[in-house]
Amino acid sequence: MLKLKLDENFPESIGDFLRHAGHDVETVLSQTISGVSDRELFEICRKEKRCLITLDMDFADIEWHSRFSPKILVAGYYRKIIIGIYK
Repeated sequence: MLKLKLDENFPESIGDFLRHAGHDVETVLSQTISGVSDRELFEICRKEKRCLITLDMDFADIEWHSRFSPKILVAGYYRKIIIGIYK
């Protein structure tokens, strides 16, 4: 089981799908924290020990990660293929 947080750019249905697959999923939308800064969201994920799944490419180049940072999956669409970048 993975502890995940879906960013606001994913619909709740993706969270439902991942929960059905047995994962512990929270979403930015369900926690009503839409619009927080990237640093704030990063800190929330660190405290909750969750992997952030986002379409926000700003997370693909965050230099202020420490070795204790949460895992981040940045997903992008290219010809209907999801490409992941793990940090």
